[in-house]
Amino acid sequence: MDFSNNIPAGLVDNNSEFFGSSNNIHHLSSGTVEIAQTLYKPFYNLIHQEITRNKSISKCLDLLGLDQEEQRVMKYYDCNYSGFDNNPDMIDHYTLGEREYVPCEFRETCEHEGILCKLPYNLTVKNGRVLKRIALGHLDKEICDELYMSPSALRYHKDIISNKTNTNRKPALVRIALQIGLI
Repeated sequence: MDFSNNIPAGLVDNNSEFFGSSNNIHHLSSGTVEIAQTLYKPFYNLIHQEITRNKSISKCLDLLGLDQEEQRVMKYYDCNYSGFDNNPDMIDHYTLGEREYVPCEFRETCEHEGILCKLPYNLTVKNGRVLKRIALGHLDKEICDELYMSPSALRYHKDIISNKTNTNRKPALVRIALQIGLI
């Protein structure tokens, strides 16, 4: 039986998993966890290159008033790589792993949501807002009123959410919303 998809990156391979806030960074690689005050330099450089290449992300960081390179890199790290999951954040010291969903206290209030950070299941910001309200047990009319959308637009978002999460059952949607920190 292959358990490799359930083992955290860095535990049994040379890839790296980083987790923890920018003040308390953990680096898991080759089965060893190190605690550091700063990011591992190759990972730091990869993040800096990503920010430099992506003008939308760079603009978000500008709008947040982050003009120092280290501030920008650490904010991007906090928003995209600080969670602990089974997927590597850095592959073979040369490639950034896929951005991960990191629960955030500013969900729904951050004007950079979905640009600076990644939403789970490739949901759009509007999909996330609909999913949250479904999980909280709001009626369709309440969701439409709160999010200023028509019933047909709500139906569209529900269909998209069902397809992206591979479920349309409300208990499963509530579980997903809990797991990803929407409620």
